[in-house]
Amino acid sequence: MIRLALLATLVLLAASCGGSKSTSSTTTATTSTTAAAAGTPTTTMSRSEAINDPHPRVTARGYLTRCQAGLRQLRLVVVTKSDLDGARQQLAGVKAACGGGATLRVLAEVNPNDAALGQAAAAETAIADAATNFGHYLDHVANGTNGTKIFKFSVEEARQAKILLADAFSELQK
Repeated sequence: MIRLALLATLVLLAASCGGSKSTSSTTTATTSTTAAAAGTPTTTMSRSEAINDPHPRVTARGYLTRCQAGLRQLRLVVVTKSDLDGARQQLAGVKAACGGGATLRVLAEVNPNDAALGQAAAAETAIADAATNFGHYLDHVANGTNGTKIFKFSVEEARQAKILLADAFSELQK
């Protein structure tokens, strides 16, 4: 609970500083539990699909597994202009892999008594925020401006997100 409060504080701080400008997809399409479990979720689950999902924890684990694999590819390090293209490619991979936040939030909303689903949604949101802020840092590098503050913030967000991710996996296993 303390970690969630810390995450909420970080998200509010980022929003007040203009650091996090993430957007979410509003597209709803059919997503099967099998596809999510296989680690290949592609679209946002509708509320009715979430209500009828017989295994929401399996679905959540599928999204988190995919996101975790993408997150492993991202190196949050100081980047020079010569390394900018590689860093942007890594970041694009993470954003593609961690695109299930909206579905996880829907699953958490329709299963309010399952704290693990709430933790999964919080973890995915934190990872998306860290990736967005690292993207802002990369914009600073490209512009030749000082992005040290946003870089440090994105690294801290990623650290907290990894903790939330580990907690969510632990809770989803129960």
